[in-house]
Amino acid sequence: MAVQTTPQVTHAVRHADDILPLTREHRDAAVQTLGAAFAEDPLILWMSRHPDFPYTAFDQMIDAYVDTGTSWIMADHSGALLGIPAGVPKPKAPVGPALVWLLWRKYGLGTLVRGVLYDLFSASFPPKQPHYYAYAIGVKPGFQGRGIGTRLMSTFTAQADAAGVPAFLESANERNLSLYLRLGFRIVGETDVPLGGPHMWLMLYEPRGQA
Repeated sequence: MAVQTTPQVTHAVRHADDILPLTREHRDAAVQTLGAAFAEDPLILWMSRHPDFPYTAFDQMIDAYVDTGTSWIMADHSGALLGIPAGVPKPKAPVGPALVWLLWRKYGLGTLVRGVLYDLFSASFPPKQPHYYAYAIGVKPGFQGRGIGTRLMSTFTAQADAAGVPAFLESANERNLSLYLRLGFRIVGETDVPLGGPHMWLMLYEPRGQA
């Protein structure tokens, strides 16, 4: 998948030394971090219960989020966040012959169908106004409960604050809602993914001072 080439405007914010912008150097580490973090995610498990699938999913999608200026990774690779700035369309899965063959061969036709379905179904989720988009945030199981997710998301929302635009995310994991609500997100919609998919929460963060 080609790296996103759409012109991007991001707002620099101060961040801790152990929170790094996600660059090509850290790409593979971020795949491993997020693959481990999403192993029990309801949306991932609906698509496939194969233990390798979370890693394949992030390996296929991550290039659109590398070097965006709004994706972050902990220096010790304990957590990562994939985001894009306002004005950049939500990336779509790089569906092509190679990916179709990979999903069919390793995970089966059902996973291929569910993946394409979700990509089409979720295209309508984001709000119409310009916004920052958090595609995924995850912390490795052995590092959870230490505030890493809070620090990563706070870095991301600080960029939305600086830009004066909202931030948006969708989540299928009810356990994470309290974190997002505490950080200023609110639920703006709920839906169920077709074909027996999980319940989804759509959440919006208004920039501070403009809520």
